[in-house]
Amino acid sequence: MLRTLSGLLLMLSSLLVAAEIPPNGVFVISATQGNPINEPGYMIVRRAYARLGIETEMREFPASRALLLANNGEVDAELGRNTAIEANNSNLIRIPVLTISLNMVAITMDKEASFSDFKDLQQLRVGHVRGAIRVQNKLKAREVIKVSHPVQLFSLLRSGRTDAIVLNDMVAGYLISQLENPQQFYSHTIDTETPFHYVHKKHRSLVKGLTREFKAMHSSGEMKQILDEFIRRLWPDAKEGFGPDIVK
Repeated sequence: MLRTLSGLLLMLSSLLVAAEIPPNGVFVISATQGNPINEPGYMIVRRAYARLGIETEMREFPASRALLLANNGEVDAELGRNTAIEANNSNLIRIPVLTISLNMVAITMDKEASFSDFKDLQQLRVGHVRGAIRVQNKLKAREVIKVSHPVQLFSLLRSGRTDAIVLNDMVAGYLISQLENPQQFYSHTIDTETPFHYVHKKHRSLVKGLTREFKAMHSSGEMKQILDEFIRRLWPDAKEGFGPDIVK
């Protein structure tokens, strides 16, 4: 009897997973274009889905479009977003396990500037990536300029069109490491960004399984190992943090 019951439960579980797989056989996850954290973030998420028997594919879009596609159900999930998106994207369900924590930084070319909070930017012209909902909600500035790709932020800063730009430290470190004269940029931590993975509500039956897998990966240290290996590969000379002391 127990063997029969176990067999039925296994069959039911398989049917539930099969019901979550889109007709083309691939579960599509949207992500913000140009964000280097996508790589380790997707490695974590992909492993969790694979352990549920689901093949995934990540597709990058400008931040606003990535979120719109996920909320509309045109893709199956969103790789990682701050909880600020929940107010206006009711079709997305958060997987309640934090995968990666990042610092939000304000970058300037003014050596004398000092920022420790979003409030310190009130009198400035500030640039950020369109679709960065948490930044958009917290930023009160004299002038705000939105761009589609983070690379454009540094062009704004260098041309003098902005006094500061706001993005996460992983993106900042990656981009500045590729620029000429990186020593001319100064970074100040103003907030902490805590992105969570979201699935469209049509896949709500996956929440329990994904939560279980994420918790297991966190407890075992697997999540941290993935991020540490990514950072060492991207910045092999770094002693600690996200990069080799490029942003002072």
